Amino acid sequence: MNQPESIFHKKLGVKPGTVIYTGSYIDELNSFRSYKYNKEEFIEQEIPCDSFEPEKDDNYTQWYRFSGLNSLENFNKVTAKFNIPFLMQEDILHTKQRSKLEVVNDKALTILPVPRLEKGQLVWQQISLFHQGNTVVTFAERISPYFEMVLDRIKSQSGQIRNLKSDYLLYALIDSVVDQYINLSSYLINEVDDLELDLLSSTGKIPKNFAQSLYSRKKDLLTLLKRINQINSMVEDLKRYFEDHDELDQAYLVDLADHGNRIKDNLNHLRQLLSELMNQYLAMNSDHMNEIMKTLTIFSAIFIPLGFIAGLYGMNFNGETSSFNMPELNFKYGYPTVLFVMVTFVGGLLFYFKKRKWL
Repeated sequence: MNQPESIFHKKLGVKPGTVIYTGSYIDELNSFRSYKYNKEEFIEQEIPCDSFEPEKDDNYTQWYRFSGLNSLENFNKVTAKFNIPFLMQEDILHTKQRSKLEVVNDKALTILPVPRLEKGQLVWQQISLFHQGNTVVTFAERISPYFEMVLDRIKSQSGQIRNLKSDYLLYALIDSVVDQYINLSSYLINEVDDLELDLLSSTGKIPKNFAQSLYSRKKDLLTLLKRINQINSMVEDLKRYFEDHDELDQAYLVDLADHGNRIKDNLNHLRQLLSELMNQYLAMNSDHMNEIMKTLTIFSAIFIPLGFIAGLYGMNFNGETSSFNMPELNFKYGYPTVLFVMVTFVGGLLFYFKKRKWL
């Protein structure tokens, strides 16, 4: 993934409706496939962007899957075939959008940022879902596995998806994206639990780069909380949209809202874990600093009196001049006697520190 310089400023100064891809996946392969199905039949094919024509057959539910938004030429050909409004095209290509639902007459566009961990870092891809009649068109920045489970259900006729219309397909695709948040939040909780175990089993030594990992996950948490609040708002818009069109059973959207609440619960739990782990880290860091200061204090307590004795006998007074001028200077065993006193003094201090359990 290459990220060009000043990529977030591509939209500055341009008029509304200008079609510019602002994402960072600029080297992705372009793919365009169609899936057509009903109860009895399923047809899958790779189709050219310039020479296909959308089928208008109410006997089939049709799903068109476009990947690689960096290919503007193919993108423009596809959106022209489906008569997607320019403002919707702009939102599809402007990949820093919040989760939302846009409705223009009988056309609806759902936009969802999707999180994913790559090499331990949280990265985002925007998924857009255009819905009109019996057709759903999905636009993704790059080929991704998010919709594969839905496609497998269609192929294997698992569940009700082959018996229901495009409104259920739209719900199923949105639900598969929301499931990514569930999986990610569960993974992050397990990761923070592992960080806590590493911290508690570190025997006083804090693991390397622990603080960086902690602050990185805290930043990810805040981003995810903001995103899931946007999704909850979007689900309420979907309820009104399908209520007006009298299509999708509202129970499915209630279930989707429950998924959003579950994710929010996971993220709140993650926030509590991170807060407790941060407090534990600060406490252990403080204890570690206290241990260092205690060790330094003990060494100081030992060497200060030794320095005093050495300094005292380094004043070079002449003991022959007066009995007050260090008579020990003329003592035959003065040097070993002073060394013995020093060693005894150190031993006494160590014994005292040990008895007081300072060592």
